[in-house]
Amino acid sequence: MKQRVKNIYYLAKAQVTLKDLKSKTYEAVALPAGAEIMSIDVEVLEPAVTATKLDLGLKVGKDYSKEAFGNDLDLSAKANHKSSVVTSTKLGGVVTLEFDQKPTGGEVVVRVAYFCPSEILTEF
Repeated sequence: MKQRVKNIYYLAKAQVTLKDLKSKTYEAVALPAGAEIMSIDVEVLEPAVTATKLDLGLKVGKDYSKEAFGNDLDLSAKANHKSSVVTSTKLGGVVTLEFDQKPTGGEVVVRVAYFCPSEILTEF
C-alpha cells in the first residue's frame, strides 16, 4: 500500500513578557501557507498583575478570527491552556494574542506545533 504523508513537523515557540507589549494585540507565531496546525498551548509562567483574559486568534490575509483557538483564557495564575482546535491554513497566517486590557505584568509562552505542507510517498 502506498500513501502520501506529511513529514516535516515544526514547533514554534514565542515567549512574551506582557508588560513590554505596546497594545492589546500581539502577533505571536507566523505560519506558512498550507500549514496543518495540530496543537496550540499557552503556558502562564508569571501571572498577570491585573486580572487579564486572553483570546487566541488566527489572522490570514485580511481575515481575522480573534477567538479561533480559544477565548477568555485566565492569566491571573500559573497554568497551562491547550486549544482543542485542529485546522489548516491555505494562505500563510499568524497566531495572535488578544488581551481584554493592556497587561501590566506577567509572562506567557505560546507553543504552536504544525506540519508543513510538503509530503512524501511511503509504501507499507
